[in-house]
Amino acid sequence: PITLTLGQNELINGLEQRLLGLAIGAKHRFEIEKIDAYGSAQEPILQPFSPADFPPELDLKINTVLAFGLPNGEEIPGTIVAINDAEIVVDFSHPLAGHDLIFEVEICAINPD
Repeated sequence: PITLTLGQNELINGLEQRLLGLAIGAKHRFEIEKIDAYGSAQEPILQPFSPADFPPELDLKINTVLAFGLPNGEEIPGTIVAINDAEIVVDFSHPLAGHDLIFEVEICAINPD
């Protein structure tokens, strides 16, 4: 289970709107079209990194999605698209852009505060 606060941009808008008004114990399956999720497929946003920027114990592979920290404390996903001795190239376009999404949810508790 995850705990979240509606209205805090913790979820994609298409899912958050469908959760409003659900009662404890409600179970639903939601199909969210890409336009209400992460949008249409995006052009790649490529950023090269030095292999030294990654912990040596990290098993880096093409198509691995990693969380990258921003200076403001937020995290964004990045997908490894190329690896060689000189650099590791990461694509920061959202990995779910261009995809319709399916969520299965169950409301376990509600805190009205």
